[in-house]
Amino acid sequence: STDMPSVQRFVSVNINEISSLLKDVGIPDTLEKYVSVPPKRRSPFCLKEKSVDGWEVSLVDIDIPHTSPQCPGGHIYGVSLVLQRNTYISHYRDLSLCLDEAPVTESNRVRGDLKLPNSMQFLSKEMSNLTKSRFSSNFSFNGDVVGIAFLSSHNVIPLMRHALSDLVKDIIDSNKNDYGSYYLDLLVDILGIFKRKDIDPGSLSTIAKHYLNKSAKSLDDSSIAYQELCCEKRWNEMLFEALSPVAMSLAFGAILLEQKIVFYSSRRSLLVACIKSLISFLKPLEWSHLLVPTLPNDMIGDILQYPGPFIVGIVSDNPDGNEWINELPSDVSLVDLDIGRAILADNISSNDDDGIRVHAIRTQLLYLSEELGRYIGIHVYPNEWECDQVLTNSNRPEAEARESRHDFIRQIYADFVHELLEGIQSCCLWVDELEPIVIFEEDRFFHVKNLRAQKKSSRSGSGISKSNLSLSIDEFDVLLEAILRCQGISTYISSQKKESMLFW
Repeated sequence: STDMPSVQRFVSVNINEISSLLKDVGIPDTLEKYVSVPPKRRSPFCLKEKSVDGWEVSLVDIDIPHTSPQCPGGHIYGVSLVLQRNTYISHYRDLSLCLDEAPVTESNRVRGDLKLPNSMQFLSKEMSNLTKSRFSSNFSFNGDVVGIAFLSSHNVIPLMRHALSDLVKDIIDSNKNDYGSYYLDLLVDILGIFKRKDIDPGSLSTIAKHYLNKSAKSLDDSSIAYQELCCEKRWNEMLFEALSPVAMSLAFGAILLEQKIVFYSSRRSLLVACIKSLISFLKPLEWSHLLVPTLPNDMIGDILQYPGPFIVGIVSDNPDGNEWINELPSDVSLVDLDIGRAILADNISSNDDDGIRVHAIRTQLLYLSEELGRYIGIHVYPNEWECDQVLTNSNRPEAEARESRHDFIRQIYADFVHELLEGIQSCCLWVDELEPIVIFEEDRFFHVKNLRAQKKSSRSGSGISKSNLSLSIDEFDVLLEAILRCQGISTYISSQKKESMLFW
């Protein structure tokens, strides 16, 4: 079957969420739609992705919209560990891969006495005995699925990934054969016994706490702030590998202009990483519209017709993923992470219905993304981006090590946004009436942009500088007007203090 497996929740336990969105609002009813993973597609190459007993393992980052009156833009972070057996998805994009594979059945599956790892001797004697009942043997050997997910109101994904990876690694290390192959039935047995009503859910909490505590000790710093920083860096690196500087800048520009955008990939964690990274580049601006990094399949049709801006991720290995991508509305932009391309919508969304003006905005956005991408490429990948030049800057300190590209690329986008907002407060007039209002002088803002662009053109030197990223009114007039009318700019202006503006 190519359908997503039907998943039943055996048990859920609270570990240490004291007062948080997850504790106050509870686990989303739609959780299973986000943590489930379809079978992997067949491959013509031997990737050794299965255990001897037929289980394949997926470890997927999760970001679920979960709001409350106290937290209207809330999200829940998590990691899902999924084991499934003997089912391959038979399609990928428009290719049909029909390869024969000997099914795993009770007659050809070899299993000896599997051993609990030493690190899991803390399990009660009752639990240890129950794992020998071989819950895994109850499966039908066709589309079998079992899993466990960690969830948190805070982004501690590195810790959760480390803990679940250790859980799998301990089982594998204790149940390898002489040829290096391994068995995972025991892990299925451990997770599967929680289907029984007579099993204390606290045992699952004990297992989870053990591996989370073990992982916290092995990390340099287990604080939430450090976890968020590590996750941000990992996500950034995934984005930089998936998209070229120009494609990345086009996706960033579409987000800045608050368009309808679909990200597309066969890898769920990559969807989360790229979407969250690009949105973080907007700071101090914010994305305040619909955001679903991995959109459940049964919501795709409705969301694509949503009238306002949105950013969603569609997984290409979903049964209907290819169908929706081939029929995207003309006002929806596509970022294909597996191929590494960004395609701007033909009819980009705009508050101005004038077709000529919309065309001009689109043209200027394409030009901006090309030049911003080139600027990034020259500073981060000089050998590739200046290969046709007589004199190159490959010896610049900025290009000494590609490990530094995380900081350089983030800084370039931060400088671009900073330059875009430069002088915006001097164009705001605070008026105290019955209710305070802020008047924005658009002509003055354009005058400031022009002055900064002229100052840039008269300056020599090619180093990284905020002012090098200023936009000229002659080249980007309608694009700047469109950006000014976006909600992100309005929210930013309204968040400024009275003392930072002219007022009476």
